Amino acid sequence: MNKLISKIVGVALGLTLAVGTGVAVAANNSIAPALAADQYVETAFASLATGDVGVIVGNNGDYFALSNNNGTGSAPTATSVGVSSGKLSAAPAATLLWQVIVNSGSYQFTVYGGSNKLYCTNSNNGVRVGTNSNNAFTLDGGYLKNTATSRYVGIYNSQDWRCYTASGGNIANQSFAFYKKTADTSGETIAVQSVTMSSASATVKVGKTVTLSATISPDNATCSLTSWLSSDASVATVSNGTVNGVAAGSATITAFADENNNGTLDSSEKRDTCTVTVQDIQTINSNVADALVEAGKLASGETSGDLYCVTGYVVSV
Repeated sequence: MNKLISKIVGVALGLTLAVGTGVAVAANNSIAPALAADQYVETAFASLATGDVGVIVGNNGDYFALSNNNGTGSAPTATSVGVSSGKLSAAPAATLLWQVIVNSGSYQFTVYGGSNKLYCTNSNNGVRVGTNSNNAFTLDGGYLKNTATSRYVGIYNSQDWRCYTASGGNIANQSFAFYKKTADTSGETIAVQSVTMSSASATVKVGKTVTLSATISPDNATCSLTSWLSSDASVATVSNGTVNGVAAGSATITAFADENNNGTLDSSEKRDTCTVTVQDIQTINSNVADALVEAGKLASGETSGDLYCVTGYVVSV
């Protein structure tokens, strides 16, 4: 008899964690809550609606926005802007913002916060901002075309915006887009709607670990900070989703969106739980005969490979 036979026995108790109880541990992430910001997203002209605000951008190899502040005296400046993944890389200056009026497939562009509009005269250097009635445009071959003069608007020599009778020549091979301002969420937060654990239950042996994960929804919630709690640290502890079995029993592991960034589960914070059962070694008081019976069960597969520890004897199978 030279092999110890032991039996692993689990005990499931199903405890429930009350709000505000448990042991706080390190957060899963270290991203603190932040306020959402406006974005300027590329939007097809056909998708624009009256009241939309944004920036008219042309691309002649580089990105240039059409400015609104030169009035009737000179052509709008071609202002360099950055574009990445279909969005402006930085918030634009007020001098680049236009508000759209859509009317049966034509567009008017009003200086945001004002009344003057973009218009064209019948001249190559005829793009201006003011009260002229030649202020309706359509989209033709990807170019903005002034309906009154039939001139195409484009970037001239990367310095300003002009209008020509054809879309070739000085403004050839250009593309244009409207970068629409999203809903203004400045000063607001995007609330967490739910937290979902990777599993509702799990089993771990004493001295071993099991890893859990938690997902916050929606993906763009302002809070992305997940904290973890154990209802009974004498049974199981948790750190960053890793649960360590301490002693036989059951503990409820809670993951919550730490919107208050204090490591404490508050009543308003979304959470989810997982019941973790910790399995331990159970000692069986027996004699040699009983031990041999248990060993026989193990050898025959009746005990499905469980191991037995028999007090006072070392039994081999």
